[in-house]
Amino acid sequence: MYEPMEQITYESTVILVDILTKSRSPLLKIKTTQFKNVKTFDKIPVSEMHQCCFQFIGSNGYMTSDPINNSITEFQSSSKNDEIPQWFIVSADLIKHQFYALNGLIDGFCIKKFPHIFECLSDKFDPQKFVKFVGENFSTKMEVWIGSFQCKIKAICNNSVEFYLPTLETYKNHCQNYGIASSIAESAPIMFTNANGIIFHTFFSYYFTGKEELFDYGLIYQG
Repeated sequence: MYEPMEQITYESTVILVDILTKSRSPLLKIKTTQFKNVKTFDKIPVSEMHQCCFQFIGSNGYMTSDPINNSITEFQSSSKNDEIPQWFIVSADLIKHQFYALNGLIDGFCIKKFPHIFECLSDKFDPQKFVKFVGENFSTKMEVWIGSFQCKIKAICNNSVEFYLPTLETYKNHCQNYGIASSIAESAPIMFTNANGIIFHTFFSYYFTGKEELFDYGLIYQG
């Protein structure tokens, strides 16, 4: 999320950017929702683990959102928390912020712990090509996905997860079976899901080069 100042504050005008598709939202205002009704606190900086929402109120009284193209989708706005999508701010670094949905896919379910990756280890000598992520807040019930392909887990604990990469042939066959275009099969995001089906995006992707598989563990997040 970007905002043309050093620190984002409540009532700031912001733009949301999807880290995978690079789709951008219209200009929105950020507000806190940590009270019964939505309140605004001008010039107070947003902080980690705050609950917030984004609003853009048009002259017709609707909140307008258009993150993908020029077609307009309208949502009725409200001052009540339970009628507005809420988010947790999970990290904050000047003008770059990260958010996760407060309730995920389950009404009233609050996400408490977020899986964080500190380091990526790729064993290029293993003929089966497994990858190890070192971090925190992993779960034995967590699943690893490359796009729509579920990876086989080798080992997992609270601070690390090891999983096998599919062969080029296996992944392309999977894409073909599900009608995924071959151009998409050349690169796919790596994601986590927890036991409740909530998706956590990582900043890593699985790339193919020529006839060989290459795991690129460089960050793809650019704000």
